[in-house]
Amino acid sequence: MAGFAKAQDLPFFLRELCGAEYLHEPLLAPAEDLFQDYRKKAIDWHRFEERFLELLAERQVEKRLSPALFDVPTVLL
Repeated sequence: MAGFAKAQDLPFFLRELCGAEYLHEPLLAPAEDLFQDYRKKAIDWHRFEERFLELLAERQVEKRLSPALFDVPTVLL
């Protein structure tokens, strides 16, 4: 991972370089086991995508996050 993308530095660099604020939203993150399966090559990108979309649907992200969060320029990392 790039040094500037570490958790403690990311909010600073986003603000300084992009004028963006940082919001950590675990609802939008893949589950750790999903990451592990992809890293170990147990699944390909296509299957990762399918499982991630299933996870987002299961979490009902569209009902749990306010659309107002996306009223400003937004980047998902």
